[in-house]
Amino acid sequence: MKAINSIEFTQTAEYKKIMSLACARLISDRIKDLKVAGYFIKECSMGSGGVGQVKIMSDEIRVQIGYGHGKYNYAMCVILSK
Repeated sequence: MKAINSIEFTQTAEYKKIMSLACARLISDRIKDLKVAGYFIKECSMGSGGVGQVKIMSDEIRVQIGYGHGKYNYAMCVILSK
């Protein structure tokens, strides 16, 4: 996969599909809809940001779908492997 930054990723069809499925009011509904669509969901440290934030790691891309909590802003995320 070509190296991509978070701004470029937000323009992809994959990101737009995730965000369209993550529009439910309740986070539990978002998780259910995304799991049905085949996405892997996990609670991860995301730092400052909010719903829709993209964090590109060395081996995965994280898209925040829930609100953060705690010192390191742990939030529910969709995990995509590179």
